[in-house]
Amino acid sequence: MPRPSHSKQKSRRSPGQSDRSPPQPIAPVDNLHFLDDDAPISFKFAALLALAAATGAVGGNILMRSFEQRPFMITVTGAFSTQECDRWVKEGPKASVKSDESPHMNVWWLCRVVDNPCEAKGGHQQAAQIFRKLAFDQVAAHGWDLGANAQKKAQGDLQILRYGKSDPKFRDMAMEWHVESGQPSNASHPTARWTRVLSAILLLSPPYFYSGGEHQIGDVNLTKQPGTVTFYLPGAPTRLFPIAKGEMWAAVWHLWMPSAFDSDALQGYRRTLVEPALSQLARKKRLYGPDRAAFNRFYGDLLFTEKKYTDSLQAYLNADAGADTDARAWHGAGRAYSKLGRRREATKLYRKSMHAAMRGNAYYGDLSWLVDYAEALVQGRSLGPDSRTDGLKITKMALQHPRCDADCLARLSVAWRAAKGAEGAEAQRLVRRAVDSRLTLAAPLSERLQTAVPRARVANATSGAPS
Repeated sequence: MPRPSHSKQKSRRSPGQSDRSPPQPIAPVDNLHFLDDDAPISFKFAALLALAAATGAVGGNILMRSFEQRPFMITVTGAFSTQECDRWVKEGPKASVKSDESPHMNVWWLCRVVDNPCEAKGGHQQAAQIFRKLAFDQVAAHGWDLGANAQKKAQGDLQILRYGKSDPKFRDMAMEWHVESGQPSNASHPTARWTRVLSAILLLSPPYFYSGGEHQIGDVNLTKQPGTVTFYLPGAPTRLFPIAKGEMWAAVWHLWMPSAFDSDALQGYRRTLVEPALSQLARKKRLYGPDRAAFNRFYGDLLFTEKKYTDSLQAYLNADAGADTDARAWHGAGRAYSKLGRRREATKLYRKSMHAAMRGNAYYGDLSWLVDYAEALVQGRSLGPDSRTDGLKITKMALQHPRCDADCLARLSVAWRAAKGAEGAEAQRLVRRAVDSRLTLAAPLSERLQTAVPRARVANATSGAPS
């Protein structure tokens, strides 16, 4: 973890704040940078000496790699030379399959598992095979189990990233604690049935090219030494500090398995790798309060996926930081309460999470938040006379959501099936109309497929032609 700069003044700590200071980006002394024109000559000279030493070290480590294993990650120092890193920066964007952009970031896909896997011809096999071989060598050496037949079935993707100076007006989720769960939340996504079981990041830019941009995995700051590859599990909490000056380049590689995250095929992967590491991180004491709350929330999400609802509820409650609580922790606790049959507590936390997220203009909740809340309001007993009125309001919001698919409609239909009164009748009518609307959109094609052939057969039979 990056340490804050020492000062002779006593630090002031607000009530309830941890003894440990919040993580701070590593910055040069007095915020000076090698690129600054006003930097003293002595500072520039020291930076040049450090640059020469770092360049020589990186160039020599290619023949003697060093390895370090920590929870969630394996670090390989000297995996690539500085010349190879420079070639990635120059040639990578020219050979990209697709480019994504944001105000301060560019992503060039060299190969993607959904349409151009790295293992296919023309999918940048040579570059991807380096990552693949290094990954499986390290996985085998450290006893990581990525699931049965990972060598045969797993496929990879590879991308080049460029991070420029961060724009404070643009919100980037990479700058916040997040977990690459391995699967997209959208069931219609091309990789919905794939699980990302391993990720790797290769730093390409020397540290004197930029300031800021520290990459944290759990409570560890990754090294800024170019040519270093860090393999990490997708269940690891990670975040990136903003770029203050210059630009940072990196290569990112992912390994995917054609199985859902909650499938039996990856049961050992979850229980032997992801869960112990996340549990160890969530239980650490000397952590900054918000960091510990985020780690507990991620641990609760994993336990909920494994249907350990009592344990997940406790993890979510450990993530409660009062007024500063992430709304997703409250919603997670509501889901756990709902699975345990405690509808009253679930409804209270669903309402609390939605209101908190909307007040903070940070509505993380997607369609699932609305459907969960509607189910709790409608199916809960003794919640009060206004519960179904509120449930009808939330149901309308869910039906207006652009991603309310067949699963969304089925859940709402089941929730309102036994409901009585005006609210129940109106909700059932709205759900039926939404179902009919979906069927109407698909009806012309289905009618052509199902009715054209029988009509042709009848015509042929009457004319005596063979059917």
